[in-house]
Amino acid sequence: MKILLLNLNKILSELDRRNFYFLLALSLIFAMIEVAGVASIMPLVNLAMDLDLLDSNLNYSYWFELSGIESKVDFLIVFGILVLVYFLFRALFTILYTKILSGYIFGTYYQITVRLFEKYLDLSYSDFARLNSSNMTKMLITEAYNLAGVLQLLLVITSEIIILCLIYAILL
Repeated sequence: MKILLLNLNKILSELDRRNFYFLLALSLIFAMIEVAGVASIMPLVNLAMDLDLLDSNLNYSYWFELSGIESKVDFLIVFGILVLVYFLFRALFTILYTKILSGYIFGTYYQITVRLFEKYLDLSYSDFARLNSSNMTKMLITEAYNLAGVLQLLLVITSEIIILCLIYAILL
């Protein structure tokens, strides 16, 4: 893994590295939003199953009194609507995150392909003539695609590990 990260550091430009770190930070925010979405379901389910929790549980009673809503059923409906609004926000953030991630991955793929192609253009004629141009083209596209795939998987796996750790921390 260390060798992979060192090689990525050599291959990526400074802008690509900064964007990669930005996406890592965005992955952390994405993970926190995902975990908060999962964590918001349980209080809603608990409250829907037992409205008496608004009287017996300190957290529920605090929010019930703070809201100023008179009816327990109305509070449940408002709480359900708030959870629904949060999930709509989560969906919009997921769309934005996916768009930014895809843009970065395909932009990196393009940049790497261009750099590799420029390396091939810098070959002398005798070196170029010895090589099979179809193999070079295939290698150019395949290598750039594989590297872009590795970057995408690194970001997705990082996000999933953060989600797993945060869910585990909530359960403790």
